[in-house]
Amino acid sequence: MKRFFGDRVRGAVMRWVAATVVGSVMTVSWWAGWAQTIPEQGTQGGTYTLHVYTDLLQVPTIVLTPLHSNYRALTKESFTLSLDGGPRFHPTNVRLEGDDPLTIAVLLDLTTDDNSMFASFASAMSTLPAGVFSARDYISVYAYDCKLMRTTDDKPATPEQLQASMVQAMTEGRGSARNGAKQSCWRNKRLYDAVARVSQDMGDLPGRRVVLVISDGEDRHSTNDWLTVARFAGNKSVAIFGIRPVRTPTGTTKGYSGSDFNDGWLTVEESDSFGRLCGTSGGLVLDGDRSKRLMSGQIQRLMTMLRNRYIIEFPRPANGSAGFFAFEVQVKDPTAIIRSAGIAFPPREGDPKQPDGTIPQDPSQMPLVGSKHEQNQPK
Repeated sequence: MKRFFGDRVRGAVMRWVAATVVGSVMTVSWWAGWAQTIPEQGTQGGTYTLHVYTDLLQVPTIVLTPLHSNYRALTKESFTLSLDGGPRFHPTNVRLEGDDPLTIAVLLDLTTDDNSMFASFASAMSTLPAGVFSARDYISVYAYDCKLMRTTDDKPATPEQLQASMVQAMTEGRGSARNGAKQSCWRNKRLYDAVARVSQDMGDLPGRRVVLVISDGEDRHSTNDWLTVARFAGNKSVAIFGIRPVRTPTGTTKGYSGSDFNDGWLTVEESDSFGRLCGTSGGLVLDGDRSKRLMSGQIQRLMTMLRNRYIIEFPRPANGSAGFFAFEVQVKDPTAIIRSAGIAFPPREGDPKQPDGTIPQDPSQMPLVGSKHEQNQPK
């Protein structure tokens, strides 16, 4: 499975560059991050302090069986990785995501002509069983119609807060998003721009970042196309998932093959740009309808999928400059479904000066980027 990621590391500690992508909707921020272990200070006997500098990338990756069950016993030897067609290598470590804090933004696309779906989603979110969200998870909620409104701003995902967030979004939030219009602004729908805006907000928050879009997936007048938004979300380490009304395919194709990404496992409609947006950002689209029971099951299924993502770790490439990369992940089962979120890092010359005694990375132990890096950059 191949996907693209840009130069941003989770757990960022300094802003690197701010650039505008396709007009004023999307501002890309480049950040640097590092992990550093500093043992106890030296003793009077002449022991020196040792600083160990480790420069690791972490990529959350879903690995499913063809029947959509999670693989739960894979090891680092099970994975083979490649960057821009470079030499294949194994990660230095893999683990299940488990209870890592999740930062989730729910985007309610109220231009979708199925109000009962939003009512069932809100009801399901308000009455989830205990343990679906943990005490370390945070939630934001957005209502979108004639304009985008953030109705809940990064609050702990407690049962009380989930219920209050849904009430707020479906009452005052719905009215504010209508922005005084007498009817929905579905004719001027800019869903991709809204997803980009939410991803921008999420990119400045800690935790494993996820955007969940409740929508029919249609877009009419966005400034940004689906691939631009998918790359932008990847640069922010944001995985996009969707829940939309059940559809009857009118024409299907086995995946999508092009110069931008190759995602051959999912059978989608040829024109399913929303499915491609979710898929290439590390997520997927689930079915939803007016049934509260189905909605509750899909939310729980999503959370289980996230908890069982593999966190794939590997050193930053020895020859990896800033920008997007084609990141290919394979496991021993060729039928496995693989979805990798994005991650990023700054140019190597921008690294901060390390204290005396720091052990640098051994370039011989780092992966190498292939020759396709320049052609992968967004225009």
